[in-house]
Amino acid sequence: TKSLLSVSRLFATLIVVLVTFTSQTQTRIVTIEEVGSQWQLRVDGEPFYIKGAGGEKHLDVLLEAGGNTIRTWGTDNAQEVLDLAEEKGLMVMMGLWVQHERHGFDYNNEARVKSQLENFRKEIRKYKGHPALLMWGIGNEYELNYSNTKVWKAVNDIAKMVQEEDPNHPTSTVTAGTNAEKLNFVMTQLPDIDIYGINTYGDVGNVKTVIKNGEFQGPYMITEWGPTGHWEITKTMWGASVEQSSSEKFTSYLKRYEENIAS
Repeated sequence: TKSLLSVSRLFATLIVVLVTFTSQTQTRIVTIEEVGSQWQLRVDGEPFYIKGAGGEKHLDVLLEAGGNTIRTWGTDNAQEVLDLAEEKGLMVMMGLWVQHERHGFDYNNEARVKSQLENFRKEIRKYKGHPALLMWGIGNEYELNYSNTKVWKAVNDIAKMVQEEDPNHPTSTVTAGTNAEKLNFVMTQLPDIDIYGINTYGDVGNVKTVIKNGEFQGPYMITEWGPTGHWEITKTMWGASVEQSSSEKFTSYLKRYEENIAS
């Protein structure tokens, strides 16, 4: 009986060790390195250039177009998304949905702010070892139509926590477009954000100018772009946006990609 008990304990120990080892070996190590005057993302030491799309559907279309990454805005269905991405050879910028002031969240409420951070901590611990994870996207356009600048500290506190919990994947955050004021907040209030993400459509051509004039030296990426947004375009006398034609959208995509993404 003692012999059988010892074997059982040994077997259980081996299972625990095996599971732990497997989990550790699956984790991809993602780093950011400065190469000359540019920044380079690396996955397990190999250069990785993001060719991505937002969302979790039509992944085969993305693959056919040469894509290698998807972006989510939150952790809903995160396990399913990560597993499917791994199956198809894709990486994931996993979003953490930071609540918006314009949707009623109060950044003066310290208890709610702390609760938001702690909820994210649970998500980080749950998914940080997944091999399809590329980086964490902390918040999306939380500064749009806002007034309480405490949101920037909240975002950085989350980023600092993420770095402590998961040193193997970079932190990023995303703003609605960029300008001198937003860039200043990013540079002065977000020291624990590794990559600055910018959603921009009709104004994508001004991003490099803002970055240059603001003397921003860190890595950044365009996280959303495309045809001119409905909020940027000509409107009818009754306030309806005049949508670009299919041909105009094609021209916008090509021109903006060649001049602002690929260059």
